[in-house]
Amino acid sequence: MAWFPAALAVAFFAASESALLKKFFGHLGPLELAAASLLYPLPFLLALLPLLPVPQEVPPAFWWTLLILLPVNGAGLLCHMAALSLSPLSLVMPLLSFTPAFVILTGWLILGETLKAMGILGIAAIVAGSYVLNLDAREKGDWLAPLKAPLRERGPRLMLAASALYALSAVVGKRMVLLTNPMFAGLVFFPILDVACLLGLLAFGRVRLGPVLSRPMAGLFCGAMSCAHYLTHLWAVSLVQAAYMIAVKRLSGLFSVAYGSLLFGEKHVKVRMAGALFMFCGTLAIAFGG
Repeated sequence: MAWFPAALAVAFFAASESALLKKFFGHLGPLELAAASLLYPLPFLLALLPLLPVPQEVPPAFWWTLLILLPVNGAGLLCHMAALSLSPLSLVMPLLSFTPAFVILTGWLILGETLKAMGILGIAAIVAGSYVLNLDAREKGDWLAPLKAPLRERGPRLMLAASALYALSAVVGKRMVLLTNPMFAGLVFFPILDVACLLGLLAFGRVRLGPVLSRPMAGLFCGAMSCAHYLTHLWAVSLVQAAYMIAVKRLSGLFSVAYGSLLFGEKHVKVRMAGALFMFCGTLAIAFGG
């Protein structure tokens, strides 16, 4: 069970990364927030490149897979950052628990894979958790309002889009890792992703870098958290099957609800904690039995 504390660390750093970005740069627009999330991890990632464990042979398919992943992860990151900018942390971060549900649903719809009982139960628990998460949206006489809320409000809708894109990148990313090894794949992919997305934002997004660069120490603190997230993710996925690691990583939803209360004074904390716990249990059911 050495993988469990590693996966728990991933959950903590993933939640901390998003919470600190929102704390220090959340007053900026979504594009500036995304630029901060890309810019400040780069010094740490580039410093790690000399330690890169290069395999004897890197097949061409690795680079083609990486090129496919770049726009998928880039779009997911932009949706993620926009959701953080627009909505309470405790409301949107637990919605990433939909990622494994999207993975098994696409497997069923596209590949014709059979849904197991635990997988169906897990999806039901995630949907139930989403309902509880949005109980404050309940309207008199409309008990379906909490289910409609994530689709009606822009922030949750964008985080659901990010969750779906991350589900696709998880499937494609697994192929990239199998072609080499987790540490090499990650330490090559993350710097390329950050540089490519940052250049794209500067070229097409009308990003104001001045406000992003105005808080360098806070930015580097966020960057260190991002780098810790990446490294613990790669470490944990090398110890156990990715599905199990991702399931425990979704504890980040619970950490995020706590951060929402401590850093931002967000309301409905107990209800949202219950909803995040439901969603986490659903993710566990999918990972271990679905």
